[in-house]
Amino acid sequence: MRTCAHCGSQVPDGADFCPSCNKLPAGPIVAAKGSSKTLYLVLGCVLIAVFLAVVGIVAAILVPNFLDALQKAKQKRAVAELRTIGQAIEIYKAEHGAAPPATDVAGLATALGTQYGAALPRLDPWKHPYRYACWQESSTAKGCDHYRIASAGRDGRFEQLDLKAYEAADFDRIEYDRDIVYGDGAFIVQPRRP
Repeated sequence: MRTCAHCGSQVPDGADFCPSCNKLPAGPIVAAKGSSKTLYLVLGCVLIAVFLAVVGIVAAILVPNFLDALQKAKQKRAVAELRTIGQAIEIYKAEHGAAPPATDVAGLATALGTQYGAALPRLDPWKHPYRYACWQESSTAKGCDHYRIASAGRDGRFEQLDLKAYEAADFDRIEYDRDIVYGDGAFIVQPRRP
């Protein structure tokens, strides 16, 4: 379709006269312009594509940083909880001459009594159970003279079957699957401090 230069009406292709004004076009017959709906549709599609690209880029940057911050917070909380449990065990050890004789965290909570045991967390921040063990090395000790309390980290798998097997070590703070172990009044295995 074309547009009549005199009246602006649409003139079918191949017609010599305008069907509306019956005039021979004085100037060139101009092709009809596309509708404004098409223009808005194209602009809308382009803007949506740009918006989605920007949202995708922002998400690609923010989501990993958010997940990393979440894991760091859980790791810090596990360190704080292990320190608190260890302090309660040390108080018990000072009062009784030995660490609480328990084979798991539930038994530890019972041994610590209502003052410390009631508030004792059973699960680490990743929702895996803490592990507790105590043992006697000295023949003159009244009971357990050593203990360990541990979190398996994000993956929930302990690196050692026996808590006695852990040796002093620090690890990089972004290694969230590493075990965190507290025992005998200090951290045995812990994330490296900044």
